[in-house]
Amino acid sequence: MQLAPLLPMAKNPVGVCPGVGDSHFDSHLGSGPLVFAWGREDSNLRPRDYESPALTAELRPRAAHGTDERNTQASDFKPLGTLVRISGCTTDHTTLSIAPHLPEHELFQGLPDGDLAALDERSTALSFAKGELIYSPFDRGESIFLLEEGRVRIYRSAHDGRQLTLAMLDPGMSFGQVAVLEHELQDAYAEALTDCSVRLLTADALQRAMAEHPQLALNLMRALASRLRDAEDQVESLAFRPVPARLAGKLLELMDRYGRVTPSGIRIDERFTHLQLAEMIGTSRETLTKVLNELRDEHLIDVRERLVWVLDVDGLERLKGA
Repeated sequence: MQLAPLLPMAKNPVGVCPGVGDSHFDSHLGSGPLVFAWGREDSNLRPRDYESPALTAELRPRAAHGTDERNTQASDFKPLGTLVRISGCTTDHTTLSIAPHLPEHELFQGLPDGDLAALDERSTALSFAKGELIYSPFDRGESIFLLEEGRVRIYRSAHDGRQLTLAMLDPGMSFGQVAVLEHELQDAYAEALTDCSVRLLTADALQRAMAEHPQLALNLMRALASRLRDAEDQVESLAFRPVPARLAGKLLELMDRYGRVTPSGIRIDERFTHLQLAEMIGTSRETLTKVLNELRDEHLIDVRERLVWVLDVDGLERLKGA
């Protein structure tokens, strides 16, 4: 039965951030009938659970310049003032009235502009290149990091070199909170997955700010509670769920964060290698590749142009709960 597409075809496909390729992503499924966005040919109903701005982006008119914020290249990062290189990062000594992304940050929601300007004066702008370590477990937690641009991975590493990704951070999120509050060494590694721009707020400045602005302390508690809930969910998943269920859950999470609706499925608009996906769910690269191919054979997902496309949301939900 021939079906009309659920959504209009996008005129300007979205570009993606450059990433390390993976040979397994280069293969394509054979030609055949399209599997539409929700993987159910008998229904045009859209799952309300995934009705978020990220997933409706394909339905909105694109900007005139046709670019995507996530596609910013390293050459597009322009210094705000005189730059000095210190310990592998670039320090910006220019003081802004209010940093462009500061009002949108999770820690500063609900604060008036005057308070934001005061906080901005206490912070320092830093930039890190793709692949650069922001901190390691050998560094003392003397500052909290506020991510403005790029993407950061928080992970732990075993003695044999295996790694487990604890969190993937996007702009507007913070990290390094626990160490700075306890005045201890960092408990994990923080790596820049892309060129990153961050704001640094020292422990003393953070404590003064929380004393002066109770809303900031409340926001910090909410951010820590969210990280704790994510960590507990990850422990539960590692302890009780098989690899296919863990991968299905992770793909649903990435879809919710980076997904874009198209007539042939929900495209996850960030590239991840098999090794990166394996480290997110606590398995080996070989096992990840085997399970990923099984999901393709079951038409739950597809992999085209080194991007993952979710074809059957309900199917992944069922597999996640298995």
